[in-house]
Amino acid sequence: MSKASYDDLNIGIVSTILSSQAQAISNLNSQYRTSWCLNELKNCLAIMMKSLEKHGKLVISGVGKSHKIATKISATMNSLSLHSAVLHPTEALHGDLGLLREENNDTLILISVSGKTSELINLLTYVPNGIAVILLTCTRDSILAHDHRVKGVLYAELPYQFSESYLYGLSAPTISTTLCLTLMDSVCIALAEAYIKDKQLRQRLFGERHPGGVIGEEYSRGSTASLNTQFSTSIGPYSSGSNTDSNIIGSPDEIIEPYGHQGKLVYHTSKIPQNQLKLLQVITANDVLVIAGTFAIECQKIRDIFRTNSANTELDFADVLDQIEGNLVPI
Repeated sequence: MSKASYDDLNIGIVSTILSSQAQAISNLNSQYRTSWCLNELKNCLAIMMKSLEKHGKLVISGVGKSHKIATKISATMNSLSLHSAVLHPTEALHGDLGLLREENNDTLILISVSGKTSELINLLTYVPNGIAVILLTCTRDSILAHDHRVKGVLYAELPYQFSESYLYGLSAPTISTTLCLTLMDSVCIALAEAYIKDKQLRQRLFGERHPGGVIGEEYSRGSTASLNTQFSTSIGPYSSGSNTDSNIIGSPDEIIEPYGHQGKLVYHTSKIPQNQLKLLQVITANDVLVIAGTFAIECQKIRDIFRTNSANTELDFADVLDQIEGNLVPI
């Protein structure tokens, strides 16, 4: 066979697979207009939101290529400030099961294209009863889908005519992995918007979790200008809904004088907010945090502390609070 023939053959295969990928995603889009899929999606989102709101994490587990998908999904979630971790089912049975914390309201997301992965079926036997379980699968009628411990199904239908075995005679995960990733990327974005409703705060947190690379460079260039615009147009500090916890200090010059600045927005509170989301909202909308009228810290300093600590995969909020306390200045 000539070189030209080989080239034509390869191009034809690539074109066929690309076309099939596109059609499979189009089918997935249509699928999520059906009532069953929409109801399951809403149910799964509600389960995940409940975990996050109770400070739990989303633990994702899979085997083989599904494990690699789990790693990517977890990384996306963490970059969007959705606390997540990866659990390999084999390692889980050798101690890593401790990653699942029932008292923390964690949720377990299982990834199984076939819905009958033996390692995941075995893992379910040892999952604490208080852990909510969600299944991401391409097979609606399966052992895992019908397991009573599975409370929700994220279904990425893979019609036979788009399956790997039909298209090229190999069950090599390609189109199925594309569907799972596409669906979960969409779920991650929807979940992030529901969990952190303030778009500006979402953008800030996303930037602070990407100190390196092009995203980090873009954030570094744009954050200062964005903050200056926000502070100059703001009419007051973040309000938690209670006038007793926050206000603009009546005499800002007296508070700010030790810093050598004038007219900055000041957030006054009896103690450093112990809720991570609330603290981030406070430092986004203000210039200075004043504690009990006796200590103060520039909000930019707190943002720098968050950014430095976010270089790690998982942010230790307790360490952040300790560093903030260590940088308080008496006024």
